[in-house]
Amino acid sequence: MNTPAPKNAVLGVTGSIAAYKACELVRLMAKAGWNVHVVMTAAAQKFVAPLTFQTLSRNPVGLDAFAPVADWKPEHVSLAERADLLLVAPCTANFIAKLAHGFADDLLSSTALATRAPIVIAPAMNDGMWDNPATQDNLATLQRRGVRVVEPNDGELACGILGKGRMADPREIFDFLTKMEVQAEQDVSFEMDPVILSKNNNEHDPPPPPPAPRPVATQRDFAASQYQRTPRI
Repeated sequence: MNTPAPKNAVLGVTGSIAAYKACELVRLMAKAGWNVHVVMTAAAQKFVAPLTFQTLSRNPVGLDAFAPVADWKPEHVSLAERADLLLVAPCTANFIAKLAHGFADDLLSSTALATRAPIVIAPAMNDGMWDNPATQDNLATLQRRGVRVVEPNDGELACGILGKGRMADPREIFDFLTKMEVQAEQDVSFEMDPVILSKNNNEHDPPPPPPAPRPVATQRDFAASQYQRTPRI
């Protein structure tokens, strides 16, 4: 029997305190035999050193779209063509907006725009940023295009309050990717809900009912909601 080629995963890391969780994601993917290439934004490098990801992935880390390359292909094109999967975790509100509007102003956004591989994002941000109508509209746009979203969890955020915005647990994200891989190997279209609502769901649970339509929020609604937020004491 032929040994299957290792899966080529590109992991994008953006500027969030949750960037340290991406280290565990690289470890899980590498342990499963995946070939992982990490691409970091400039802001992400403020939280975790590139050397950490290089050591865990055993591959060079992409940092600069204009860095010298070993062959003639620009780095973002090379990464985009190599990828069987593009995962952005953590994915900030800023990068979600870039992805939704087709920006390509750094190595990661250029790679995301050029790739034909499935894209998965794991958002991480302040709860106000998550609830903002602009963010929700951008997420809806991405989902319509087939981007899968692993929703953030509720809990204590870096700003010190309780709310929704914590990046999903690395194991939860990895399990989601594994299900995608299994279904792809079986040549079955991936029909799971693109949004994971709870990490407590398992394969024995009945399928959840379809979500109710999200009401269209306005910036005025969002502003009014800020007065109802209670800081954690």
